[in-house]
Amino acid sequence: KQAAGNNNEQISRITGGSSSGGLPVIFDNVVSGTRVIVRGSPENPAEIPQAVDLVRLEGGGIADFLGKAQQGIEGFITPLGSTERIPFSLKDFSATNPRKLRNILKRINKNATNIVSEGFSDVILRVEIRQVDSTEALNFIKNGPIINLPSEAAFEKLYFVTSDGTVLVDSSGARII
Repeated sequence: KQAAGNNNEQISRITGGSSSGGLPVIFDNVVSGTRVIVRGSPENPAEIPQAVDLVRLEGGGIADFLGKAQQGIEGFITPLGSTERIPFSLKDFSATNPRKLRNILKRINKNATNIVSEGFSDVILRVEIRQVDSTEALNFIKNGPIINLPSEAAFEKLYFVTSDGTVLVDSSGARII
């Protein structure tokens, strides 16, 4: 999130002044009992199912893609029943060698640097690491610096989507959800 004034000004600039910016709806359905709407044009079509899953994980709402992404973020999520717009970022590190998971830390840190340099904070990050299972991911996260990322400026929470589930990292710690 940015300071409310800055965030609203940036959203207005990006969307042309309207709350939806006339963004085309590219997905509108109920997923696992949760209403999910995705609008806009992602830079990569593979990001659409990632955004659908992220909105589902967040309990429903709307994901608006920015099109040409800001450095570090792909768009904003508006939770159901809220007007708050939370920046989100999507990463797919599934091609990373499972024996070298530590390499994703460098990439997450680079994303964090971009996020902060653009004036954002408290971003929700969704990372695909489908080459490992949830237990392996949880052990990797708990035994390294990723566990501390929600206490730093860039990320509010991180979801790691694995071969058999999802690991959530937030201010309460890390756990399989």
